[in-house]
Amino acid sequence: MGDQSTTVDAFLKSGDLKEAFNNYLEKMGLAKGQLDSIQYRELKRAFYGGVSSLLLITLNLPEGDEESFKVIDSIETQCQIFWESEVSNG
Repeated sequence: MGDQSTTVDAFLKSGDLKEAFNNYLEKMGLAKGQLDSIQYRELKRAFYGGVSSLLLITLNLPEGDEESFKVIDSIETQCQIFWESEVSNG
């Protein structure tokens, strides 16, 4: 996934999902103006859908439970594999 610590740190300070979405677009080399309105809306829906899904998963994990850490590690690994595949496939 590359180094996203700056983006994560900025989000943790602001908690602003709109800013996080705009950072995501920037990292993908996209701008709202270069996307068709439907494409932009669907991309934004997918982004917020992903954030919402992760939030629900996180909120339902037992706090401090070893299995919870395994779930989070698994999500991290799957995301890393996905993005590495995306980068290598261009």
